[in-house]
Amino acid sequence: HAQGTLSYTTSPAHTLQTWLDLTEQLLETGVDSIAIKDMSGILTPMAAYELVSEIKKRFEVRLHLHCHATTGMAEMALLKAIEAGVDGVDTAISSMSAT
Repeated sequence: HAQGTLSYTTSPAHTLQTWLDLTEQLLETGVDSIAIKDMSGILTPMAAYELVSEIKKRFEVRLHLHCHATTGMAEMALLKAIEAGVDGVDTAISSMSAT
């Protein structure tokens, strides 16, 4: 199983279209699934919903979401991603140092 990764960040260059283009490029390499990694904990709940729903709408791919809790948004980002149709999430109860 080959899993591609989108390392989530925000900047003027990182638009929804950027993530969709990167998803398409990963799929062209033959990956079996894609993980969205929010290693800084900056993925907002609404951004998670939008990103997951748009990827699922445009591509036939299994999506997995991994968030860090450094900003306190991870739980809600995971919930909104689940509502949008993400296939898997990483969770932890009482995450270590909220990371």
